[in-house]
Amino acid sequence: MIDKVIFSDTFISFDIKVIPNSKKNSIDFKVYPFKIHIVKPAVDNKANKEVVLYLKKIFKVKKTDLLIVKGEKNRNKVIKINNLSKNLFLKAMGGVSEKRL
Repeated sequence: MIDKVIFSDTFISFDIKVIPNSKKNSIDFKVYPFKIHIVKPAVDNKANKEVVLYLKKIFKVKKTDLLIVKGEKNRNKVIKINNLSKNLFLKAMGGVSEKRL
């Protein structure tokens, strides 16, 4: 799955599939696009805001460094994270896989 993630000197980009109205926030790094379960509904941008906050927490980045670059009104989204190294990305993936925050 990691071969589909784009690693640049200045950013990391990857695809996600959002499942709103879930019981708990969780992420599955074993499938691609990465599957993210979000408790908020897909109404009034609530799910997107929750996705950003959840990923911010997982990758320990500033909210301003995390962007939804494609799929604002779709379950399939492209995420771009600025100022995150490949090592920190991989470390976060290992620390969250099959865990719930």
